[in-house]
Amino acid sequence: MYNNLFEIIARALIVRDNKILVCKNTTKEYYFLPGGHVENKETLAEALVREIEEEIGVTVTTYSFIGAVENIFAQGGEDVHELNFVFAVELDSYDFASQEAHIEIAWMSHEEFGNEKILPESLKNAVLKYFEDKKTFFIEAKKET
Repeated sequence: MYNNLFEIIARALIVRDNKILVCKNTTKEYYFLPGGHVENKETLAEALVREIEEEIGVTVTTYSFIGAVENIFAQGGEDVHELNFVFAVELDSYDFASQEAHIEIAWMSHEEFGNEKILPESLKNAVLKYFEDKKTFFIEAKKET
């Protein structure tokens, strides 16, 4: 289990036919890149592979680190501090479906990705910029004052 106040998250940027794979949380109505929380004594790579298998039922064949986004926000009356580590990912198959009842999956064009509610917003913007310049990124959280 992960600490509700400080979270480490491994995210996958999966692109096929110039479209980005996203997951939709159907209970909260927002999209996110596939992936999830790193569990105690688990590496980022192990979490990435496990989360992709859990969410869409396929195996990661290759991955490479492309950037990180720090995010600080309030949720349920608590302040949350998260670090999202993003990896470009290739899969063993692109014939898959959501494996979790509360998650729907979709392919989005860059334009759709830019116009939808993708969380965190800073991650969405970093990914869009990555497509332009292919440079590794680090986005530092902006604290509210």
